[in-house]
Amino acid sequence: MSDYDYGSRGRTGHGVWPVLLAGALAAAVITTTVAAVVVSRSGNSSSAAQDSPSRSTDVQNSPMSLPAERGAVPDACGIVRPDLTKALVPQADKTNMRSPDTTDQHTECAWAAYGVTRSRQLSVELRALRPAKGASATAAARQTFQSEWRADSSGKGLPSTQRVKFRHVIIDLGDEAYVTYSADGLQGVGEAIVNVRIVNVMVTVRYSGGDVRDSGKGVALSKYASTRGATAAAKQAITALAAQ
Repeated sequence: MSDYDYGSRGRTGHGVWPVLLAGALAAAVITTTVAAVVVSRSGNSSSAAQDSPSRSTDVQNSPMSLPAERGAVPDACGIVRPDLTKALVPQADKTNMRSPDTTDQHTECAWAAYGVTRSRQLSVELRALRPAKGASATAAARQTFQSEWRADSSGKGLPSTQRVKFRHVIIDLGDEAYVTYSADGLQGVGEAIVNVRIVNVMVTVRYSGGDVRDSGKGVALSKYASTRGATAAAKQAITALAAQ
């Protein structure tokens, strides 16, 4: 099985992509009132701990690491191979999320496809954390990782109709990693978040989507498909970083 066979943030924008996706799905449902419509880390049971929100993720746990702290990250649009992005988001529009004030310490890229048959969106964000308040960049990244683990596990920032259904600590990716899955039953959107710390670099991958059944009911992208897809993208990103 290939590392992207997933089954036969910006952080300040938490929840933005699911909202956009929900809107797209809602529009698809309205458009297809008469017509039939179908919208739709590598993790397995041995690579993720059982759901345990109280478990500490402060673990040095992977050979895929960096030799030293980094002050810059590569372009997020080139960190995941095209064959994987095409598999996860067929016929996607790619958007480099860099703005005029973006530095090489923070890059983000998104692949999105919204259609009458399915909606999918993948985003990859890379951040090189700086030293803060007398702490090293790695210590700052550890603190950021723990804070984001608590926020993502609790569903902070999600729409009121979207709930966290699954959260696991991943024990074989980067220095620390976790995956969460949330679903919005009303809008028919499912989203997986894989967040990884590798020394002082944070890699955050989001993969979301939904289907609309013949009845017109929206169905969220499953936990299996979304978490496997997000984990595969995160694994490629970490592998590429470690090889540079």
